[in-house]
Amino acid sequence: MDAAESICECEEIQSADILEALTRLVDMSLVQYDDNRFAVNAPPSARYRMLESLREYAGARLSTEVRQSLQKCHAEYYFSLVSDSYGKMDGLRGDSCSTGSTSS
Repeated sequence: MDAAESICECEEIQSADILEALTRLVDMSLVQYDDNRFAVNAPPSARYRMLESLREYAGARLSTEVRQSLQKCHAEYYFSLVSDSYGKMDGLRGDSCSTGSTSS
């Protein structure tokens, strides 16, 4: 949901409208909601996904300008997510791993 909200904010869509739209799409079976809260050894998370054929159809109906804007917002969101995660992982490794030094 965070990704959808962040990406749709680029097109000035309100958070409440995003949740309502996703709920309607799930109710109409156009979007699937996957919840892995019962998965073993995995943190709880949820995803919304759409069949590729529906994604292609919807994408074709967008103007080039809107499509490019959403693609840019999508790339920026996930770049930020990866950058933040990499920084956290780098901090967990400690200085000896990042400098390549070995202990004697």
